[in-house]
Amino acid sequence: MKLIRLRDQIRDFFGRDEVNFVAIDGTCKAEETTQFLLFYAGAYGARGSLDLKGIPPALRYHKWSLEQDVSVVAQVPIPYAELEDVLEEERDPFAVSDLEKTNLAGLHTLLMQLSEVYLAYDTVTSSRTDAPDFVLLDQSISSAMASNMVQPSAVRMIGSPWRERQLTEADATIALAHPFNSDLGIPTVKRFRQYTGLLARMQQGGGTVDLEQVAGEEGLELDDLNSGVAYLTKRNLAQLSSDGKRLTWMGPHDIEASWAYTKAVFRQICEKLFVEKDPTALMYTVETDEMRRRHWMSPPDIKFLIGVGLRSLIEECWKRNVLLVGLVKDSSSAYFTRNYLGVMRFLDVLPELKSFSRPLPSTDRIALEILPLINDELESPWSTVEFDGVFMTMFVRQEPDGTCDLSGVRGDILAPECLTARSLAQFYLNRKPSGPLMGHVIFVERLLPFISKSWLLGRCVSISVLM
Repeated sequence: MKLIRLRDQIRDFFGRDEVNFVAIDGTCKAEETTQFLLFYAGAYGARGSLDLKGIPPALRYHKWSLEQDVSVVAQVPIPYAELEDVLEEERDPFAVSDLEKTNLAGLHTLLMQLSEVYLAYDTVTSSRTDAPDFVLLDQSISSAMASNMVQPSAVRMIGSPWRERQLTEADATIALAHPFNSDLGIPTVKRFRQYTGLLARMQQGGGTVDLEQVAGEEGLELDDLNSGVAYLTKRNLAQLSSDGKRLTWMGPHDIEASWAYTKAVFRQICEKLFVEKDPTALMYTVETDEMRRRHWMSPPDIKFLIGVGLRSLIEECWKRNVLLVGLVKDSSSAYFTRNYLGVMRFLDVLPELKSFSRPLPSTDRIALEILPLINDELESPWSTVEFDGVFMTMFVRQEPDGTCDLSGVRGDILAPECLTARSLAQFYLNRKPSGPLMGHVIFVERLLPFISKSWLLGRCVSISVLM
């Protein structure tokens, strides 16, 4: 009966008896040759379906047709003389070798991430392949967004010509403020990166936002929006009305048109790099009064492209009703045991944890892989409750005087809330007389396609930290 109920829930969610999926994984390498450094990165998508008509449901893998290219590969040779273009900063040339310097820069791993994100985006949006209902990535969605977050001013390719015009800092600011979803209230107007929430509301309002109305809807005072207003006005991206109640977009291009342009730049670069196999896709032109020179992209540029791709992928999944899931096999984090349970204990949501005073295991995996040894009735597959991806950066901080309070990274830095739901799951557990044989506990993270009452607490918690 449990299996039948689960089957019915899957059928109701996707609205069909057969669920098509694509699972994407990547690989990368950096090699040193006599004349240049060679970076290799690629990704492949395995296709399958879950047939819900039978009992039990059947899982099948399918071959792609010869016309369907579902692998993306890039080989980028960079001459040693041009290697400094790639590095983020000046490094002592005598400290490490050229290969070690590029490993420190992590260009090959960034290219692999870019290939995985582009393949997922292309699979969801392209008519060349069967449209999937379900996309699996071999990475955490929220962690990938956080690790590839850069300040717009750090993107070196800004000011260079792409397509019909130059990429501007305003374009980068708008792109990194996405994804936008008015139904989910994403992004919120919490104090950290508050300008992203104001940008989303300006786009919805045709370029103008009523600050008094936003404050009233969020239960805030007008002054609570000052940080977001100041960020945009100081950069001449928006103008505040004389009464301080309306904010109007003043950037060089319309917000929606700017986002469409940046997505087109992302597609152009990735198609040239992964489809046409042209390594010069990672080069851009810098023009000054004195000279015109071609530069290789640096890690902040690649991170910017990954960020644009991830945000585009998320919005396309919302638009096309595709369930996006990230899997992390190896994790040394304690987001569930320390962050989530700690916050729930602090807020007295789980009062039974008040009396817990023993040391916690160092990681979630260690803590949860002990459970089958303690509880003989536990059967696989099993998982924890889902918790908001914001708990990647939210935790209980203890002050020197012994008092505790909620905190983000460096006090106020929080991952986007109401965007993803995380859980930890174990899919293999075989009990034997000598002891249980089990697979590792892994992180499962899904994109939230809707908001429900169970998420209102998480949203209120994240906002209350900073407001």
